Order: sequence, then structure tokens, then C-alpha cells
Amino acid sequence: MEPLIFKLNPEGYSAVRKKFIVQITLLMIVVWGAVSFSILKDDYKNGGGTAVWLMLGLALVYAYLVFKIAKKRKKLYGSYMLVIDDINITRKQEGFKDVRISISEVSIIEKNASNRLTIRGKSNAPFERIVIPSQVDDYGRVEEILAGIKPLTINAKPNYLEKYGLLIIIILVAPILGVYVIDNKVVVSICAVLAVTLLVYNIFYMLKYKNAVKSWKRALWIYPLIVISILVAAYFKLIA
Repeated sequence: MEPLIFKLNPEGYSAVRKKFIVQITLLMIVVWGAVSFSILKDDYKNGGGTAVWLMLGLALVYAYLVFKIAKKRKKLYGSYMLVIDDINITRKQEGFKDVRISISEVSIIEKNASNRLTIRGKSNAPFERIVIPSQVDDYGRVEEILAGIKPLTINAKPNYLEKYGLLIIIILVAPILGVYVIDNKVVVSICAVLAVTLLVYNIFYMLKYKNAVKSWKRALWIYPLIVISILVAAYFKLIA
């Protein structure tokens, strides 16, 4: 048969954008709150005058990040393409390595609570799976085709990333903020150890899958700089 090509429905992007903005806003509130507390505390000791400008600067940075990331995510959303032929199922998307799974090697096709479909082949690596969002055009047709390849496995329970994704991000960011905004030496030491451990783990994870996510190759150099910054900040607070 002729290859069947499915893209994401442009109208579905509004829901994706709304969810993204809510998540990044909540994260920014946490960061802004922690940084503002530290700034206001130091500003009060120094007689005031700079806190308002620094907080305004954070708000502008937030607005820029939302605009920049939303623009990039919209481009990624529009580039998604699912190709199904007699031999393979292929997912193509800008910024990611193409994922191709032979129909004969499909081991499981899972449908979750939000109607997202996940196809796995021989490999269980996270970037060797094909994920089909519920916003895909002609979703019913896609589901019908996949059910003909392998009976769908229904998983009504959201995975921990879906359920606790924002909380996990906050937990990852909290130790980094702790190093900069807290003065207690014991707490700073604990935060520094946690922050460096988490960042080093992320570096090795990104190195392992850097060929799957193209942007990670460019971002990898930033992480060592953050680690060095944390160690320097912790050092000066501990010797003060």
C-alpha cells in the first residue's frame, strides 16, 4: 500500500500551549519567589533601592522565555509526521532523530488515559519508542491501523512523569536555588551535593542520548558551567 502520512492537527496546539504556559508559570513562581526572598532580604540590609528593578528583570526574562520556548514548541509540533507503510512505522520530527520500528518487531502498542499511543519495538530505550499524541489527525484511523498490527494495551494510569512532572522539575530546581538563596552552611552543603549530583546525572543521560535529541549537543556545554557556578557559590558561602 501507499505510505500513510499523519500529522498533528494545528487546532490541537492551543491545548498543548496552554498546558505548557501553566507549567512554566508555576515553575517561574517558585523561582521568582525564592530569588525575590533573597533579594529583598539583602536589599533590606543594604537600605533598599535595587529589589524592584531586579524583580522586574526576572519578570522580563520570564516573558522572553515563554515567547521563545512557545515559538520553538510550535515549530516542533508542526513538524511531527507519522508514516505507516507495509514494512515500517516511522516518526519524524524536527530536532529529533527519526524513529523507525519494523511492523514485524512491534512488541507492544499502549494507549494511556489521555489517548496517547506508544509503540515499542525490540528496544526499550526511551528514544527508540514512537509516541503518537492524541492531537494526531484522523486519530480513529491511526488507532484502527495500529490495532490491526497489535492489540492495544490499555493503561488507564498516568505514568509518574505525567502525574508528577512539574513536581519533579521543582525538586530538581530547588537544590540549585538553595545554594544561592540560603545562608545556612549545612543547608547550602546539602543543596550543593544534591544539585551537583542531579546535574552530573543529567549530563551523562544527555551524553547517552545526545544523538536522539539534536539540541542536546548544543546544550551540553551549559551544564558544566552551571556545576562550576554552584560549586563556586557554595565555596564562598561555606568559607564566609
